[in-house]
Amino acid sequence: MRTLKISTYLAADLETVKSYLMTPALLNYVVAGLMKFHPIEPNFFPSKWVEGKFSVKMFAFHFFTHRKTNCRYRISTKIRSLGSQR
Repeated sequence: MRTLKISTYLAADLETVKSYLMTPALLNYVVAGLMKFHPIEPNFFPSKWVEGKFSVKMFAFHFFTHRKTNCRYRISTKIRSLGSQR
């Protein structure tokens, strides 16, 4: 089996990148155009992700796809810096 490795170098420090990764806004930004998530329980997304269970409505191509989807969010601390590379 062949594998493909993709790397991204961001012009930001590690703490800034972690901060953006912890926002629900990034989820909808990444899937924009294909999908969208709307919170049900609780009826809002926190400004920063916290560990817990969230019920969401999932839309694909602007069409409602499921009655209710349960998502569980766990926070990982495995984000690491690969050093300064240009």
